[in-house]
Amino acid sequence: MNRGKYKRLLLAIITLLIMLFLVLKIDLRRMDLNGINLNRNDQVSLYDVFSEIGIVPLETKEESLITTISEIQYYNNCYYILDRRLQEVLCFGEEGNYLFKISKQGKGPGEYIHITHFSVDPYNSQLLLLDPSAGKIHCFDINGNYISSLSLGEVLGYNKVFALNHDLILLWSVTDYELLYYSRNDEKFIQKEFEIPGNTVIARFNSLNPVYQSGHHTFFLPAFKRDIYNISNLPIEKHFTWCFGEMNNTSRQINRVLNMLQRGDNIYPGEVVEKKLLNYHILNAYENTRFMIVILEFDDDFKHIFIDKEKNKSYVFTNFIEKVALFRPAFNGNNLIMYSRNYDYSRVERNLANFNKEFLSDENQKIIASHDPERDNPFLVLYILKN
Repeated sequence: MNRGKYKRLLLAIITLLIMLFLVLKIDLRRMDLNGINLNRNDQVSLYDVFSEIGIVPLETKEESLITTISEIQYYNNCYYILDRRLQEVLCFGEEGNYLFKISKQGKGPGEYIHITHFSVDPYNSQLLLLDPSAGKIHCFDINGNYISSLSLGEVLGYNKVFALNHDLILLWSVTDYELLYYSRNDEKFIQKEFEIPGNTVIARFNSLNPVYQSGHHTFFLPAFKRDIYNISNLPIEKHFTWCFGEMNNTSRQINRVLNMLQRGDNIYPGEVVEKKLLNYHILNAYENTRFMIVILEFDDDFKHIFIDKEKNKSYVFTNFIEKVALFRPAFNGNNLIMYSRNYDYSRVERNLANFNKEFLSDENQKIIASHDPERDNPFLVLYILKN
């Protein structure tokens, strides 16, 4: 065989092997993702999915006291924290040192009536403070200086605000439409998506964070759905579908619960799942470049599901083997951020164990040992996902 024919044959063989590998890889992915068994309880360590776990003590001063953490945003080596009770946004450095706060409640220029949510706008290096009572978004620079206010032109049930790019701002609402796109340039709403059925209060059946951001992408998980949409640009696109095989909520189950809500029944996800009216309820969904994550209410307990996109492997479990559960973390990029509360945080019961100090470094254990939950600000528990 001459050299030219040999090269062509070798190239054909290599091409065939690559195609075979891709087909097998796709089949493995489908086999793993299209029917996740929620009854599994795998043995999973925190260090199977996280590269690092750290404790960040938030400096306690008279001017930096926190009563409750309502929202956490990490940006430019700083932690921005909304204390909804005090109506303040506080900023702490990488090591937890207090830097400044925004505390401008009032009705004058540069002031806000009541902030319900805030987020970082990385495209314009701003903080967006949502003030539904005034129908405004107040813009501050990342050092806490007031810039301007955007008038939304109408007062609706706005709940959350997100920057999509230099121009577009997304509002998540609980009335009429769930997603509203606001253009800074046009100074008006330019699109509304996901119309809410008339007289149906579905807000309590949304996940705790129905809109989440990863990198420069923004994703949305509608109530009662398994579909995640990429809503970063218009038109929106379906991004991913969670599938739990025989345990998927059926249309009949969902319609029954919707009818109960339309009748005005005072029902909540936990009791609905406990009574088997729904098989599960999604509490939170996240993702980074490597993992797809969902946390469910299932069988009167929590269920964590991690999809390792690199290994085409799923992990399904109630708690990590370190006896830790991630019930309601804030999510920023690769970071899942929990925080201590004013109770015995060494307990490992459901809802409470967001860390286990026995598995932390000596330095982090010293921070916890010196922490006074009655006097000190909360400390943050930082889980950094593997890439």
